Amino acid sequence: MPKDKREYIDYKKINTKSALKVIIAAKDDYIVPFEYSKEIAEKLNAQFYPIEKAGHFLDRDGITELSLIPKIFENFKK
Repeated sequence: MPKDKREYIDYKKINTKSALKVIIAAKDDYIVPFEYSKEIAEKLNAQFYPIEKAGHFLDRDGITELSLIPKIFENFKK
């Protein structure tokens, strides 16, 4: 039995089906540990964007928009 849900992820399938892979993680995320996000980004060869303080990117964390998102898509279009 897998120890956690990360073992169920089919990284190979995701890598073959997705051109753009991005992980945005807050170092103070209280739901998904930062190290988990970093590990998944590495396994997916994803662009990794660490953010110092954003919790779990919820409105109760004070996050109502991420100005980083449009920049990521702009870079992808190039």
